[in-house]
Amino acid sequence: MTSEGTAIITDTTPATKGRGSTPSGFRPEIQALRAAAVIAVVVYHIWPTRLRGGYVGVDVFFVISGYLITGHLWRELSQSSTIRLGQFWARRARRLLPASLLVLAVTGIATFLWAPQARWGQFFQELLASALYVENWRLASDSVDYLAAENAASPVQHYWTLSLEEQFYVIWPLMMLAAVGIGRWRARGRPRARTAVVTLLGTTAIASFVYCLWLTSVSPAAYFSTPARMWQFALGGLVALLIPAGVRAARWATICRLVGWAMLLVSVYLFTEATSFPGYAALLPTLGAVAIIVGGTTTSGLGDSFYGRLISLRPVQYVGAISYSTYLWHWPLVVMLPPLLGIGRPFALNVGLLSASLVLGALTKTFVEDPCRRAKFLVEAPAVRTLTLTLGGMAVVVAVAGAGIVETDRQEEASNELVGAYLESSACLGALAIAGPDAPCSDPALDGRILPALAAVSDDTGQAYWCYDTDPSADIESCTYGSSTPTARRVALVGDSHAAMLLPALYDHLAVLDWSVDTYVARGCMWRSAPPTADDACSERQRALQARLMSGGYDLVLLTARRNPDLSTAEIDSLAVSYAAAWEPLTAAGVEVVPVIDNPTVTTSDLDCVILASSPDAAAACSVPMSEALGPDPLQIASRLTDGNVEAIDLSSIYCDERCPMVIGNVAVYRDEHHITATFARTLGPILVRELSARTGR
Repeated sequence: MTSEGTAIITDTTPATKGRGSTPSGFRPEIQALRAAAVIAVVVYHIWPTRLRGGYVGVDVFFVISGYLITGHLWRELSQSSTIRLGQFWARRARRLLPASLLVLAVTGIATFLWAPQARWGQFFQELLASALYVENWRLASDSVDYLAAENAASPVQHYWTLSLEEQFYVIWPLMMLAAVGIGRWRARGRPRARTAVVTLLGTTAIASFVYCLWLTSVSPAAYFSTPARMWQFALGGLVALLIPAGVRAARWATICRLVGWAMLLVSVYLFTEATSFPGYAALLPTLGAVAIIVGGTTTSGLGDSFYGRLISLRPVQYVGAISYSTYLWHWPLVVMLPPLLGIGRPFALNVGLLSASLVLGALTKTFVEDPCRRAKFLVEAPAVRTLTLTLGGMAVVVAVAGAGIVETDRQEEASNELVGAYLESSACLGALAIAGPDAPCSDPALDGRILPALAAVSDDTGQAYWCYDTDPSADIESCTYGSSTPTARRVALVGDSHAAMLLPALYDHLAVLDWSVDTYVARGCMWRSAPPTADDACSERQRALQARLMSGGYDLVLLTARRNPDLSTAEIDSLAVSYAAAWEPLTAAGVEVVPVIDNPTVTTSDLDCVILASSPDAAAACSVPMSEALGPDPLQIASRLTDGNVEAIDLSSIYCDERCPMVIGNVAVYRDEHHITATFARTLGPILVRELSARTGR
């Protein structure tokens, strides 16, 4: 799992002064940590194969935030016995939100001007989530949503960390106030505030870490989850309360620093996207950051050690100072600039992206961050003034995002109406141009047009997934479509999301055919013979589905499944055998079983060829070599193992002829790397029905 940045706090003052800090309380090692972390994240995003674990910079910032914010809050609690929540939140808003909202507004306008319309729906919805600081929950939801899990990276995706930190700023002071209140009540007049807060932070750290371990093992949403990340803030907070200025013994301080930096280096260079994260792996960078903070700077003075001089170098400290704005700008540049320029990602462009991020970071720090943070008319005014202006700024970005969402919806509605009209009037639309009654043919009325509209492509599912089981188990979900007459032919549609894609192809024909279709479509658990001793959820579902199909009184079982290009020959053959074994009892009982060979698989760059094309004619020229898009299909192999009892429908000739076009008959074929659009599926419907009639005689 990867990250796209983090929110960064500029204050570097510890909870109390002591060894390891300058007379002003400034902690140069925290600024150096910030510089190292932001460079790791930015370099990882620009050269992902060079620094594959650079995403751990996020974890470093979470620890720093926990340390600094807890220290500030505790200092106020100690001095005044309370926390002025309004003033605290206003300070955070002045510090973080002007630059944050500026980048969001600029990115929203840039999306209107330069982003492909096919990405508008996703981009503007994420812009809205970022403006409301819930982007981490949006991405957590998408990570477990099969239809959204393969979304393109949006230019504001990195705001998930800022969203998580803003949630931390809201929750943390309330938790500390509650802990102090409970501590005073339990002490009956003998204040034990520090003990209460330490207990709270310790309990939070343990509970959050345990939750993190569990969630990481079961869901990719763990990466973005606030509760699964709180332990990292809590560890930083514990350091602020228990060892605010670092360890005093010089030897131990040196050991902490060396071990801490070594842990970060190991994380950055050895972790990859395949690392199960956060989970146990997150301990390495998190404890590394803790160790560096605990190690402090020097034993007597900032200039008395090589380490102190190294981390105090002006470039190091300056990068740390501009790290927040650098982080904000780098990801929109990385996402939007290369496609706009159309030159790929050569080394020179990557260097330019890094340089532009630093320059924009420096300019924003000088002309936005610092002036807003120090503005007297805000600092000396009641907190409500800052918070009101903050809400106003958020409203502007929300308006930009809302305008984009409304425009996207308008284009989708217009596209749907146009698709409906052409489906009724054109005999050469989509697949019909290849295998329809007049094929091969083209429709002059479609010249210069691609359907659906590019803004509608990614959401063009045709309601195929309204009854899609994302968490398959023995408790089978099913829906019924089509005819309800007593004489209707009973059909079971079985498979994964690729089987669900066949529903739009069948909708328009069910009444004429007098078919009643029950759907059994689920994520990642294809119907096949389950191993006799297996007791996992998928195997239990396979047995339950086998029994349902055998007892359901079906005339026809129509099925398909995604072709996995990563399977070995042995794995494909094994899968084919298990398919054939599941079909045999049904064919023996007289049920017709008809597999549909899977559609081709394309790449992100193939999709980009269409959505970034300068014209419909240019998009129509996009294609993929058939050898790359098609491979062995276990369903085809399985049908050959049934002694002629099962004959598969192979529509590959419609998709490919030496090359596989991305646009066929003026219709965009794919909405992502392996799902076809509902529009193309509907044009495929008459051909699929014709082939089914040929196989079944009805």
